[in-house]
Amino acid sequence: MALRNSTTGEARRPYSIGELKDAANLMRGYDLVALHAAGSGHAGGTLSIMDIAAALYLRVANHDPENPTWQDRDRIIWSTGHKAPSLYLGMAFVVSVRWRTWCCCAN
Repeated sequence: MALRNSTTGEARRPYSIGELKDAANLMRGYDLVALHAAGSGHAGGTLSIMDIAAALYLRVANHDPENPTWQDRDRIIWSTGHKAPSLYLGMAFVVSVRWRTWCCCAN
């Protein structure tokens, strides 16, 4: 139960295995776009860890995108700098859950 409401403890958005696979593939696409735009980077490292990043940020680590200072949140530390784009994409996908939820409900 990764994305959860820090006040109620309820899941904000449960992800199935299929949805995690789809998210990882989409993250890979964004990664390639970002590396191309930057004109540098290590595609192999970031592409190979994207499944882990998607599962970690969207299903395993406990955090609340609406309360980023929540004391009981999990902290994630990457020890390899070459995989930093996957860290950024994981965080971006967490924040976009709030946007996508609002966007879907607005219609």
